[in-house]
This record gives sequence, structure tokens and C-alpha cells, in this order.
Amino acid sequence: MVPVAQRIGTEKMDIANLVLGAVVLFLGRRLFWLFVGIAGFLFGMEFGPQVIQPASQAVLIGVAVAAGVLGALLAIFAQKVAFALGGFFAASYFATEMLPASATQPEFIALGAGVVGAVLALAMMDWGLIVLSALVGTRAVSAELTALFGWSTLFQIMSVVILFFMGVLVQGAMLSSTKAREQMKRRRAE
Repeated sequence: MVPVAQRIGTEKMDIANLVLGAVVLFLGRRLFWLFVGIAGFLFGMEFGPQVIQPASQAVLIGVAVAAGVLGALLAIFAQKVAFALGGFFAASYFATEMLPASATQPEFIALGAGVVGAVLALAMMDWGLIVLSALVGTRAVSAELTALFGWSTLFQIMSVVILFFMGVLVQGAMLSSTKAREQMKRRRAE
């Protein structure tokens, strides 16, 4: 699949995709509502053209923004639903972006991956969010860096692995420090 920013075709979107990917990669769990919003936007950009045909760029961006806003609002007001929706959006986006262009019926693969992502997000909450946001952020950052520097497939695969583990480690460390602070506060209150 072609990265979202390349389909839009503007340098500003390439930079925005890179920055938003980095935010999701390293802060996805902490900025949960933003992660779900970005994942919803990317999901909307990926599947908007399949649902609304033919569609102008403005309509596609509108659908993507609507999916992102819906995800962010759910994250604020209905966390459990948003966990599942964020997991669905993230896993669907990641799975379809990693498919070769010749893949048949990507919507079924996206649906299956989305269900797995939703279950993972609900079952594991914090760690599910960390893994899924690291995957989405990794894909966005890696795709843009590959397009920018013309990396080979091997180098792109290496960047995906390295970025993913960096994202999980950074977010895991932030989660550990947050839990340690909460535990310390509870001890002081006793």
C-alpha cells in the first residue's frame, strides 16, 4: 500500500504524517485520545476511497477527519469503547499498510486484524495501547523516512523493527514511572 501522505501528495502532509507518527510512536498511550483520533484519521484515509467512490481529495480528508474526531471523542467520553475502536483502527491500518499492492481483498484482512486489535486493546489495556500505538507510529514514521531517503526494503524492515522496539521501550518506561509515582502517592496517603 502507498503511505497516506503520498496519496495526498503534498510535502506538508508528508511532514505532518511524520510528526504525528512520531507522537503516536512515543506518546500513544499517554495521549490516548490523540492516538485514537490519529488512528481513526489514518483508517478513514485508507478506507474512505473504498466506501465513497468516486471521491475528491476534500471528501476523503473530510471522512478521515470525521473518523478521527469520532475516535477522539469516544476516547474522552467512553474509554472502553474507545480502547476497542482504537485497537481496531490501529490494527486495520497497520495490516493494510504492510500488505503488498497486489494483495487481494485487503478489506477482509483489515477486518480480521481490526478485530484482533480490538480484543488486544481491551484485554491488555495499557500494554495493548503501547503495542498498537507503537505499530501505527512505526509504520507512519518508517514510510515517510523511506520515501524521503529512498531506503531499500531491507533498510525499511530494519527501521520498522528498531522504531517499534524504541516506541515500546519509551512508552513502557513512561508507564512504569507513572505507576511508581501512583504507588508512592498511595503509600504517602496511608
